Amino acid sequence: MTSNCADPGGFDAVDSCCAAATKTSRKTPVIAAALSGIAISALILHAPAAQAQVAKPNDPDVQADGPSKRPGDQNSTSDDQAADAADSKDIVVTGTQLRGVAPVGTNVVSLSRQDITATGATSSNDILTKVPQVSSAFLNTPTAPPGGLSIIRPNLRGLGASGTNTTLVIVDGHRVVGAGVVQSTPDPDVIPVGGLERVEIVPDGGSSIYGSDAIGGVINYISRRKFDGLEVNARTGFADSYRTTDVNVTAGKDWGTGSGYISYSWAHNDAIFGRDRDYVRQVTPNAGFCGAGTVFANGTSYAITGPNPSTYKAGTLSGPCDVTDAVSLWPRVTRNNIFGSLNQKFGDSVTLDVRAYYADRKMLSYKGMNASDSTSDVTITGANPYFKSIAGETSQEIRTNYLGIYDDRYHNQLTSYGVTPTLTVQFGGNWQLRTMFNYGESKTQTSETQINEDVATATLNFYDLASNSQNQLAAASLHNFGISNQSLVNVRAIADGTLFRLPGGDVRLAVGAEYYRETAAFQTAQPTAFGAEDTVPVVRLARHVKSLFGEIAIPIVGADNASAGLHSLTLSASGRYDDYSDEGGTFNPKIGVTYQPVEWVKIRGNWGKSFNAPSLVDMTGVTVAVPAGMVSLGQTSPASLILVGNRGSDVKPQIANTWSVGFDLSPPAVRGLTLSATYYNIAMKREIGLLAGQPITPSTQGFLTDPVSCPAAVAQYNKYAILNLFPFPPAVTCAVLFGSQTIAVLDWRVQNLGEIKTDGIDFNLSYDRPVSFGSVHAGVAGTYTLDRKNSLVPGAPFVNLLTNPGASRFSMIASLGAQVGDFSATASLNHLGGYRINPGIPANPANPFPQAQNAVNSFTTVDLFLQYKLPKSWLPAETSLTLNVTNLFDQDPPFYNYPAFGGNSGYTNGSTLGRLLQIGLRTKF
Repeated sequence: MTSNCADPGGFDAVDSCCAAATKTSRKTPVIAAALSGIAISALILHAPAAQAQVAKPNDPDVQADGPSKRPGDQNSTSDDQAADAADSKDIVVTGTQLRGVAPVGTNVVSLSRQDITATGATSSNDILTKVPQVSSAFLNTPTAPPGGLSIIRPNLRGLGASGTNTTLVIVDGHRVVGAGVVQSTPDPDVIPVGGLERVEIVPDGGSSIYGSDAIGGVINYISRRKFDGLEVNARTGFADSYRTTDVNVTAGKDWGTGSGYISYSWAHNDAIFGRDRDYVRQVTPNAGFCGAGTVFANGTSYAITGPNPSTYKAGTLSGPCDVTDAVSLWPRVTRNNIFGSLNQKFGDSVTLDVRAYYADRKMLSYKGMNASDSTSDVTITGANPYFKSIAGETSQEIRTNYLGIYDDRYHNQLTSYGVTPTLTVQFGGNWQLRTMFNYGESKTQTSETQINEDVATATLNFYDLASNSQNQLAAASLHNFGISNQSLVNVRAIADGTLFRLPGGDVRLAVGAEYYRETAAFQTAQPTAFGAEDTVPVVRLARHVKSLFGEIAIPIVGADNASAGLHSLTLSASGRYDDYSDEGGTFNPKIGVTYQPVEWVKIRGNWGKSFNAPSLVDMTGVTVAVPAGMVSLGQTSPASLILVGNRGSDVKPQIANTWSVGFDLSPPAVRGLTLSATYYNIAMKREIGLLAGQPITPSTQGFLTDPVSCPAAVAQYNKYAILNLFPFPPAVTCAVLFGSQTIAVLDWRVQNLGEIKTDGIDFNLSYDRPVSFGSVHAGVAGTYTLDRKNSLVPGAPFVNLLTNPGASRFSMIASLGAQVGDFSATASLNHLGGYRINPGIPANPANPFPQAQNAVNSFTTVDLFLQYKLPKSWLPAETSLTLNVTNLFDQDPPFYNYPAFGGNSGYTNGSTLGRLLQIGLRTKF
């Protein structure tokens, strides 16, 4: 379960806030559904589950690597607890730059080390599968797609038309170098799970504190502050046709005035193929690509049954088969991560902290027959030496596939490293100066084999592909590859402390300045002859950003001047100015308020502006432009040309107004009970995205098409397609392809589009109570989308996105558990609501699944976590055994009778690896 820090308004507030369970909110009927989820979970495990918590900063039982101490907690006797608690006054919670102060008016969701262990996560991205607000991960198997989009991009609230960075991902409060080919986004998986102390999520706009990308919110991966001893964690997991193993070793020393540790993690998992999971299936009719393929001649089909076309039977199709069987829905991954930390105090006023990481990830995906470059629909003529007429025809259409003929794998490798030294100086009056230098580099490489069909149609024997020699196959193949090298230099200085004291408490101020420079060098993925990779041009991009920011927290009413109905009142204001070398300046403010009429009731709210600057790739596209050929567009002229490529400074930041209001209740009559709800509202304009494939309407005409003469169209094409491998000289293009007609240029480049308006309710209910045998815990957290509308471009009508496929409005997790001595158990129920499809999918007798579909079902799974701390009489070290069971009842995601993204997935509204058991051993010396 998640926990949350709503903001009281002073340091004491952080104590109670960070000890409380994380909070989110929802509507009345939704809460009823959530409570029913608890009842279902109770059938799995009769005792309640441990609730996620943020460690209390000044709690004497605080743990450096987990939640506050409980009976049976593995870390309850850690040697570094007391020292870490002594440093609690310097803790900075995500969403603020003020030490020891919770962000005013804002809800903070947190996962502790114990929560992270309970997820069974082997990577930092896996952790987010337990947070309902993270739409890209919750109840999903978050895997990076093959090819150029090679990094998983966490997404809060499902914002971003083309996957732009509307969610800011940071590590220890600072940015991380971007990665990926044809994208630039931080990769959370560079931090090993064993090096994490907790993960904090602020599902509110955060640009007034952190700058760009924080429209949907901020995800902060926080590393362990210190460690003393040697700790080994090892797990192995099993599912149908699947194995996974991960090992983490952490070694460190605390010498009083400082400490240091190194954490190393290795993880490996097998690939899972469509044939291994029955919910992955072909949902389109057999088109003749299966087996050896099909010849179409004179309007008749002939299944290929041998090398001699004269023996083929008319009116037959090769197959049927399930084209998803050889496709990997989950890639094979091997990951190595190293994270190190060194902390040293020099006297009472100066502290140096250095943190560094190195990460290497190799990912192997299999295309099978579910990709356009794995199947073939070609036309051969007498120019092909193997051509044989069946009924006097001079050409044949042949549909086939290259499975077993060509390498059908996507190779993807990411290496990344970063180092962040921070110098902290204490001054009088509770003032502190923190200066940080952050440097990182990444290299991403992708590689695959593609078919050169221009060569293949003239040289290969399509009646018997296996008979072609290796030289023939090599000559008809291309290397589709991509390489990117990215870097980040980040310098920041923050001064914060007490301005003066009011009757309600200390007025706190933080001011700072920041500079960062990011660079990228791309050789974008393009089909190239093997051995000719060096001929592909390198595109080099760079930008730098200068920023000034400030934040103030004003406790109007506190413990010293409280009165009836006014226990506390705290106001805050923050603002940040960012000056981009390519975009100019932008200022984003935020204000917050927390009001407590009585001690156990908090009412909070905030309003602010946030923005998302276009990425380097958005600014100067590196995608290849291609000619569309003769396409009917409803224009006077049917000819068209697709533009993809350099947009230049035309792309402006997308901007948003965000606000939220909520409450937190901890009624004294029910000890251990916490209730909270938060209403959020986001209005985003100038959405950065693509109009690729959109119909031409009066509202999209000016954004989508540009009717010009043929020479002008070709000039545009060659200007913007900066990595275009197919330049068309105007004379050849106009005379041969288009003649003298007017060309409708389709603008499929990244550009600023319309608006998104969304609002909803986050909720959280938690119960945490010690009992005679230990403790019991229960909780429900989730999010419910009230409304979600999109205007495709300015002037276009708003469309309800909640009627579109994939638009589940309800996400929920409920957990129950207990701790009995050294044994603890947790059961959690994860739920994504179903939805109607409008318009529905009509029946099609030709499909393998011919039924009509008007709705997608909900998806619900149950996970189980067990932990037993072995008695020290058995082993001298602190040792525990763990068991994670993900998807206990082996539930399949809902059926979807429509090909997704041109494939044939057959499912939607979540994904799963099936029932996965992970057995773990943890020992600490």
